[in-house]
Amino acid sequence: MDCLDSHTRPSHPFQPADSAVDEALAEGRIDRSLPFVKREGLAAVTAEYATQEAAREGIADHVTAFYRSDYPELADERAEDIQEAVAALQEVYTTNVFPSMNVTWDTYPNHIGHQRSPGCSRGKSDSGRGVDRSLPREAVNARNGSVIRAHTRCAPTASDPASQHPVR
Repeated sequence: MDCLDSHTRPSHPFQPADSAVDEALAEGRIDRSLPFVKREGLAAVTAEYATQEAAREGIADHVTAFYRSDYPELADERAEDIQEAVAALQEVYTTNVFPSMNVTWDTYPNHIGHQRSPGCSRGKSDSGRGVDRSLPREAVNARNGSVIRAHTRCAPTASDPASQHPVR
């Protein structure tokens, strides 16, 4: 039994693969001076694996094989940096993807801010973007379909006087 057996939602946010790799790069857990480290890291962590152990092995194999074949001198000179990148990518994967529970990169999208998912506006969509047609036109960015002002369709906001209710 695990946390998702008892709860209706995960207890920690799950990041999209690109955001998780970007965070590891920004925090210095992956050395950004390694050539194509983001591209190869994303390819490694987004591949399908049957288990987390298979993912750890596959990520290590993918990244080290890339540097050995395309940058053999760098692979020798910077083996420690490459291994640190592998470890960070393995952590990125194992904190966000759980094959045994069918949890992948997009199983639990973060709906906050409507940045990567249609969020609470999942009703009828305009142009397949998930924009709820019941929102007032001025609430939706015409260019990309994102919600640009607070609305009370899914939850009232404290700053919206129309959503204020007297306590009963």
